Amino acid sequence: MKGLLKFLERAGLVTTEPSSDVSASAVSTTAYHSADFANPSAVAYEVADSDAQGLDLQQVYAQYGLTSAAFPAERLLRLIDGLSTMDEANRQIAIGAMDVADDSWSIGDVLADASKKIDALTLHRTNLEEMHQEFEREVQTNLNALSSHQDKVVSDIQQQIAELQNLIERELQRTQKEREGHEARLSIARQTMTSDVAKINRFIAQFQRLTIQFNSRPNP
Repeated sequence: MKGLLKFLERAGLVTTEPSSDVSASAVSTTAYHSADFANPSAVAYEVADSDAQGLDLQQVYAQYGLTSAAFPAERLLRLIDGLSTMDEANRQIAIGAMDVADDSWSIGDVLADASKKIDALTLHRTNLEEMHQEFEREVQTNLNALSSHQDKVVSDIQQQIAELQNLIERELQRTQKEREGHEARLSIARQTMTSDVAKINRFIAQFQRLTIQFNSRPNP
């Protein structure tokens, strides 16, 4: 035990009362010189900061009615991290010694705080998952509605295109028939004109011959 306490003292985690017999009762947790440990509320929600980015743990705990503990579970986690060079057995012995030496906190209180936070975070996680599932359902509903609307609009447009195509075909057929009628009348008119012109030319020729014939006779 003496060697363990000397190690903690050298690490600046504890101080020991001057005595020839150093015991666990002489450990003073008020000598945790780190400023983090001097102010529990300063470290109450600073564990795994990189993992908690974007998540306000203090707000989450307050939302579920948790208040700051005198010795929060986060503080013990930081202490454990500070003793990370020690093996598990000696680390638990060291923390137990600190617990015994300081009546202002106990492992039981820390575990109770951790349990409450587990419950709060579990409930918050469940709420987040339910909210996300509801959001997914809402988005999926919107996507389905969008797809249905798109399908209907596209179908309506395609139907309109088909109807317009039919109108085009009917108009082309009507125009072709009308064109054929005009061309047929034009052909008949041309044939009639050609025939009439030919007749006229024959009459003119006859009249010209008649005129020549009688104009060439001597006067009586």
